[in-house]
Amino acid sequence: MTETKVMLDTNILIDAVVSSRPEHHAAIDLFSLCVDRRVRGCVLASSLKDFYYICRRYIPEPDPRGAAIRVFLEILDVVPLDRDACELALDLPEPDLEDAMVLAAARLSDVDIICSRDRRAFGEGGIPSMTAAQVLSAMGC
Repeated sequence: MTETKVMLDTNILIDAVVSSRPEHHAAIDLFSLCVDRRVRGCVLASSLKDFYYICRRYIPEPDPRGAAIRVFLEILDVVPLDRDACELALDLPEPDLEDAMVLAAARLSDVDIICSRDRRAFGEGGIPSMTAAQVLSAMGC
């Protein structure tokens, strides 16, 4: 049986680290599936950058954000956002370019599910979009 490949959107990374976020526990459980290799988690490098920038308001200095990114790099595959993905993103029906880039990279990397709390994103992309809780449910957890 092959692993389900799940692209994690930036908001899922933030949910995993910031305990006050509404989907914190589901995100933590999803990361546990990645650690156990029941799910093959992946992420764009740009999502790691965005995570770092956004989490400055949640996580005080000195910089534990870098520690979180190191953990993400140990657990997740980094999917390329290369020229092909950028060109594909421009042709996708996704209205938000950043979401289109996630979708394009997911398509080119044979991702099965995009995990995001953004319910408006990825609707017409051909890859199911689910919240962390929905992914857990789909995996029988």
